[in-house]
Amino acid sequence: MNIIKNRNELESKKLEQNHLYLRRIALNCLENALDTVKPKNLVKKAVKIKNNELFINQDVYDLEQVKKIYIIGGGKASARMAASIENILRKNGYLNYVGFLNVQEGL
Repeated sequence: MNIIKNRNELESKKLEQNHLYLRRIALNCLENALDTVKPKNLVKKAVKIKNNELFINQDVYDLEQVKKIYIIGGGKASARMAASIENILRKNGYLNYVGFLNVQEGL
């Protein structure tokens, strides 16, 4: 994962063994929490395709009844989320989609 860039500094060998152990637990918890809320992971959890049906959380859409999927988003996370949705659609052979995103240049 390696989300925390200064982990070595935070796991200083100067700490007592029990403090070091507790600090490592806290850092692992923090990294797991940060990884869980990454846009691509949120989309992977929420969006699935099975038997030609698109599942978005509790909603189900029959892809045989859908002419085109529009992916619309705005903000910093939307580019990564849209890319994750695109990967899911392509992986399942569904190529009839377009996207409209409004993100800051350079993201």
